[in-house]
Amino acid sequence: MPETESELNNIVLSFINTLKSKGIMLEKVYLYGSRAKGTSRPDSDIDLILVSPKFSKMPFWKRWEIIGNALAEVMEPIEVLAFSPEEFEEKKEKRAGFLQYIIKQPETIDVVF
Repeated sequence: MPETESELNNIVLSFINTLKSKGIMLEKVYLYGSRAKGTSRPDSDIDLILVSPKFSKMPFWKRWEIIGNALAEVMEPIEVLAFSPEEFEEKKEKRAGFLQYIIKQPETIDVVF
């Protein structure tokens, strides 16, 4: 479990690099939830939204197979929502939608990698 911002950053970057090694190039990564708000506890997970063009034509099951394998390699408590850019924009624009709520929160961090 990450205890410092530096440890959190290292875990997120490790996960991103693991996905890259599996051919998943990410367009956007958002950190949200208690880790972004600074209200995490030792048992809190890391909530991430991933956006990748590679997800556009990929069957849903394949997307989660790759993400699951990457999570197994990193072995950290990461909770992932994964979207193609089109899915992300569509869901973000839905009135009162979950993504719209998350993205507009001041605590949501657009991860730079």
